[in-house]
Amino acid sequence: MKEEEPFVECDAYEFLIDTIQWTTEEVGAYFRLRMHECVAGKFTDINSPETQVILAGLCKYRDSDGLRKWETIWNTIGYKFEREEY
Repeated sequence: MKEEEPFVECDAYEFLIDTIQWTTEEVGAYFRLRMHECVAGKFTDINSPETQVILAGLCKYRDSDGLRKWETIWNTIGYKFEREEY
């Protein structure tokens, strides 16, 4: 029997309201991390330097320029991962 695949419920209105001022890059990073959490479970210790490198890598920011860019993106989207109710 095939395992049930992960399912994400999305309130389109809330998503648009929450991300309306974000760049496309910020929305993409946020969405990618949410999908990863759906498959692999919630991230822990999200603000540690080690975890930040992992999160950046999952969003394809791997070199030094990318990691600097990631800091800016995380400053926008990070709060969404600190709340329990997301």
